[in-house]
Amino acid sequence: MSMVEAVKICLRKYVSFSGRASRAEFWKFVLGIFLASILAAIANVMIFGPVTEAQFVLRTTSEGTTQHLQQKIQYGPGPFSTLLGFAVLLPFLAAASRRLHDIGRPVWHLALPWVVSILLIAITLVAFTAHVPVSEAIRAAHPSIGETMAVPQPPLPLFVAAWLLGFTTFVLSIIWFTRRGQPEANRYGPSPMASNP
Repeated sequence: MSMVEAVKICLRKYVSFSGRASRAEFWKFVLGIFLASILAAIANVMIFGPVTEAQFVLRTTSEGTTQHLQQKIQYGPGPFSTLLGFAVLLPFLAAASRRLHDIGRPVWHLALPWVVSILLIAITLVAFTAHVPVSEAIRAAHPSIGETMAVPQPPLPLFVAAWLLGFTTFVLSIIWFTRRGQPEANRYGPSPMASNP
């Protein structure tokens, strides 16, 4: 099976969460998404140029606290990347679901840890914020900035636990997605290798 065939199959089964997908089908589809995202990033830069962001930086040292705005240029993210992301989200989730079925696992075995990981990371970054006063110099240079800036300050143990759970879930995903499928039919259907040798 070529990469183009795998992409066609996965796009044809756009929202088909039933059945099974072989390792080759899944990983060649992922490779196709990766290559398409590189092309989308190049198109974004060529048509829209780089994205410039201002980032509020707060540094605390033994000599005191300093703050400044740091200009950051990003290449890649833009309208084409966003459209591609939305276009392939459902086919990717469907292919991942079928890939888990191929190794005999229900989707919730991986969906539950991902949902918990994402929620824990989001709560950690959003729920624990401190409002830091912005210096006069920064406000004078950038009038749109208010008198205070919300800065995430989660407790270190919770922050470490959230990212450790996210990393563990990512590693578990890779292990399961690279595992050899069951050669015989299982409760999710016949082996995809029987129809695509």
